[in-house]
Amino acid sequence: MTDISNTAATVDRLLTTADAAQYLSLSVSTLERYRITGTPQIPYVKIGGKRGRVLYRLKDLIAFVERSVRTSTSQPNSEAME
Repeated sequence: MTDISNTAATVDRLLTTADAAQYLSLSVSTLERYRITGTPQIPYVKIGGKRGRVLYRLKDLIAFVERSVRTSTSQPNSEAME
């Protein structure tokens, strides 16, 4: 995976499923399961029709991480509520 920094120049960058999973510290299969089930909701881009390539915008991954921040284990999971 190439270096991904959180700057204005890179937030629109498209990442492969493998790179997005690595960014989120998830396995590829977990990220694929999230995409299939829609829970939690992580936006993705599909390029090339039905059997096209799935890509993730870095800015969407950053937003997902920000929505996932908690201050207590008893705090409700807003992702599960969407």
